[in-house]
Amino acid sequence: MLNRPQGGGVTIVVPSPTPTTTAITRPAAPTPELQRININTASVELLDTLPGIGEVKAKAIVDYRNQNGPFHRIDELMNVPGIGPTTYQALRGLVTVGEPP
Repeated sequence: MLNRPQGGGVTIVVPSPTPTTTAITRPAAPTPELQRININTASVELLDTLPGIGEVKAKAIVDYRNQNGPFHRIDELMNVPGIGPTTYQALRGLVTVGEPP
């Protein structure tokens, strides 16, 4: 049985042999909050919203970009002072370098 909740997603109710049911709700489509941040165009303020990135690391990303040109791969973030493998792992699904020029 499929239901459409008010949030726009789809709820799938899976009957079980017992009288209880299990519901799984998924979003209907990606929301803007789930869009990746382009590290080649993002401002310090936008980069500051990423987990593990405060104002100092956000400024370091922008400074690195200004001195070295655009990032070609997201793993180049580890070249930025203060960003190591742990921070990179937390960021890699949240950022992009955008389309190649």
